[in-house]
Amino acid sequence: MVKSADWRERFTTFYSRRPHPVFARVPGYARWSESDPYYPPFEITLKEIDLIVDYVETLRSPE
Repeated sequence: MVKSADWRERFTTFYSRRPHPVFARVPGYARWSESDPYYPPFEITLKEIDLIVDYVETLRSPE
């Protein structure tokens, strides 16, 4: 995915992209659905997402 031109946007908004809203919980954002997730839900903050994106950016190969 990091080779995609929009990889950063995809990483920073993964929690709102299907199927992630079912099991990814971000404080301050409403649940996407009241149905039970098919995978154990987890909570992640926007700050934690930013830290992950910063780390992933260090893994990119030089172009």
